[in-house]
Amino acid sequence: MIKEPIYLKDIISVDMCKYAHMGFKMHCRALNQLNPGCLEEYGFDEKTWSLYCAPNTEALSEYIRPIIENAVGKKLWPTYSYGRVYGHNAELNRHIDRRSSEYTISLCVKKDIVPWNLVIETDNEPFSADIQLGDGVIYSGREYYHYREGPFKGTEQTQFFLQYVDQEGDSADLKWDTRPEMGLPFEFTQDWLREEFDQQLKGR
Repeated sequence: MIKEPIYLKDIISVDMCKYAHMGFKMHCRALNQLNPGCLEEYGFDEKTWSLYCAPNTEALSEYIRPIIENAVGKKLWPTYSYGRVYGHNAELNRHIDRRSSEYTISLCVKKDIVPWNLVIETDNEPFSADIQLGDGVIYSGREYYHYREGPFKGTEQTQFFLQYVDQEGDSADLKWDTRPEMGLPFEFTQDWLREEFDQQLKGR
């Protein structure tokens, strides 16, 4: 497990950020057209909307995996990816993630000019950073509570959350979040993982 957050600069280029952001929003809009309301479970509303394991977030998690492995000194399995577009007055409340989030990278692919810091409560002093475009922070989402400081006062900001586990650790069974292939939706995870997730939600 990573003890202290690591801020990494220039993980991907500005041009790749634009491409990734555009592709993610296009995919979400297309899904909502094909099946209106299908994204509601991921928080699709006027303030913030999200999607589990969109094709471009999944591909990006594999693309940057060597960078993350080098930073933490471990060989990693991707578990799941998550994209979120924050609108004006969106909030990210204090929370902790599930077991698949042993190593989390919060990667900024769309940045507003208004600062909006990510705060991570470590065993020492709280870590706080306004993540810049193309940069990211690695931390243990399942070990440390994290949140954003207050409602978002900008117009739009997009973060990709790319999750990994240690290939030789006690959570290696969570490779690909138990799905048979990356890119598949949450419905393809194993029953026990969904039950574990439900229990965690009830305990919050």
